[in-house]
Order: sequence, then C-alpha cells, then structure tokens
Amino acid sequence: MLNLTYEILIHLEDAATMTEIELTQLAPERKVYGALGQLEKKGWVKKSVDLDPKKYSLTPTGRQFIDATLAQARETPKNSRWTFVMFEIPEKRRGLRAQLRTLLTQLGYGTLQPSVWISTDAHTDKIEQFALKNNLSQRIHIFAVSKWDAKPSTIARVWDIKKLATRYDRFNRAAQALLKKGKSGNARMIAKELIFDFALISGSNPNLDESLLPKDWPAPKALSLYEKLRPLARGN
Repeated sequence: MLNLTYEILIHLEDAATMTEIELTQLAPERKVYGALGQLEKKGWVKKSVDLDPKKYSLTPTGRQFIDATLAQARETPKNSRWTFVMFEIPEKRRGLRAQLRTLLTQLGYGTLQPSVWISTDAHTDKIEQFALKNNLSQRIHIFAVSKWDAKPSTIARVWDIKKLATRYDRFNRAAQALLKKGKSGNARMIAKELIFDFALISGSNPNLDESLLPKDWPAPKALSLYEKLRPLARGN
C-alpha cells in the first residue's frame, strides 16, 4: 500500500487543493506535517501561506511526477537487449551518486556490482538527462548487449524478486477486495491509490523473460486487476 507521502500526493491530485484540516484526516497530525514537509522539499506541493487555514496544492513538478509514475503502469514489451550502466562518481559528490542509484532503482535497474547496474528496459534518456544536468557525462557510461548469459541465481541476486512478488501479491489482494466491494463509500479514491501503487511497483519490475521468473509470478494477474480498477477510479 502507499506510504503517507504518496497518499497525500494522490489526494491533492484528485481534489486540486486541500486545507490542513482536511489533510490531517488522513493520518495523525504529526505524520501529516512530516509528509507535507518532505513533499515541499521535493518541490511537489506548495502551500498558500496567506490563507487560514493554509491550503496545499500540487506544483507542476508534482504533477509531472505523478504523470511519469502512472506511465509506468502500462504493459511494456519484453526486450531482448540488456543495458548496462557503469559509473565512477567521487566521494565528494556522493549525494549525486545516491541520487543516481535511486533513479536507477526507480527505472527497474538492478545491482550487478556496486557501480554496475543492469536492466532490460533501457530508459537511457532519463539517465543521460541526469548525467547532463549534473555534469557527469564523463563519469556515467551506458552500453547495451544483445546477449548475456543470465542465470536465475544471478537474477535473484541482482533484483529482489521475492520482495517484488510480495508487493504484487499485496496489491492483488487489495484490488480484489475493492472490486468485490464495488462503488460504495470511498471506493473511487482507494482505486486511485491502488493504481498509483501498481505504477510504483511496475517501475521496479525488471520486465524479465518468463524463463527467469518464478512459475507463479503475480505480475500478469496484477496487470489484469489494474485494468479493472481504472473504470472505478474514474467513477464509472
């Protein structure tokens, strides 16, 4: 399920603006203000300081983040090519190194070695943009190969397949329960939260060939449930 930061983000996307009082209905006040602080620091939300009570809304950057995340929910074709990202970022720029690792994780890359990451979904444009923006083009190297002898044991080491399967299973149970319940209560909002959760999970999915995955891999079922949730999230 979504953490509070993402939950607030989706509620603001749905309502356009929300007051402090409305937001503190989502969780204990201290936790809500902590999450809002994180969102403001990322530049995803803004508050109207001249109003009482204060109102919060999405920034253009926050909306872009939501749109980019939701785009990950679509089914992507299997890619026969492997993309490797190698980097050498000095210790004095370790903050950028941590940001790059976070970006690679969000793009579905796995760690072959501490500074060698691999994926079947290239997303090289986003990595190149990061490198250019932070003057790291000479320290981040990307190359692709059409064949790599990937073994299930290596895959299990590079990506935490069990953890990803657990996230899919949790989504599947929640989605099935909501679809069984139908349109009553706040079903539409819960459906929107579940769809965003599915998109976040999908962004971490390495999109591997079936031969490298467990036989009971839950992602296809999750995709089917996601498609059923979309009308509910629209209020249909």
